[in-house]
Amino acid sequence: MEFYLSGGSLLFYKSFKLILLFGLINYVFMGCANVCRKQLYEINPHEHIAEIIITDGQQILFDSRGGLLVQVEKAGIAGRILKGDWVFIPMEKINELHRTSPQIIRLWNKKKLQSQKILEIITSNNTLIRFDSDGVVYDDSRHTVKGKVKDGNEQMFDLKSTMGARISSPETISEDSLLENKDQFIAEILTSDQRLIIF
Repeated sequence: MEFYLSGGSLLFYKSFKLILLFGLINYVFMGCANVCRKQLYEINPHEHIAEIIITDGQQILFDSRGGLLVQVEKAGIAGRILKGDWVFIPMEKINELHRTSPQIIRLWNKKKLQSQKILEIITSNNTLIRFDSDGVVYDDSRHTVKGKVKDGNEQMFDLKSTMGARISSPETISEDSLLENKDQFIAEILTSDQRLIIF
C-alpha cells in the first residue's frame, strides 16, 4: 500500500521535521537550563544563581554550583576559611577580631618550639588556648607545654592533640573600629567559645 501527500500536506510535513530538528539541536546544545533575569525581590531562596550584578555595575560569576540568596538580619563576618568553606559568624558570637594571623609553628619543628616562648596553642578542634604574658616552654621529653592560662590557673597540654603553637599574639581590633571602617582586613576571628576561625 502506498501513500501520497498533497502539496499542502507535504509542506506541513517538511516544516514539522524542520521545527523538530531545530528543537532537538537547541536541546542538545543548550540543555534544559532556564536562564532569566530577576530583581532581588523576585528570587526564591532555593534558586541557584549563576551571576549577580552589584549596584556599581560589577559582575560576579558563580561556579557550576551557583549561589544562593541568603538573607541575614544580623551584623557579622562572612568569608572563606582555609578549608575553602564559606562561613558567617554573627557579631554577638565573636570574642575578638584579629587583623593579623601569627605564624603557627608545627609540632615537627621541635628546634623552633624549644627556643621560643609559646604564647598560644591551637588544638586539633581549632580551640585557641592563650597563656599569660610569661608564656610557656616546650618540654621535649614529654612533648607537652605547661604554664598559666589567661585565668591564672596552671595547666599542662599534650601537644600531640594540637595543630601547633604560636610565639606571637595577633593584632586585634575592636568591633567599634570595624564598624567605623568596614573595609578593614580580618585575618581571623576568635569566637565566644574560644574557637579560632582563620580566613
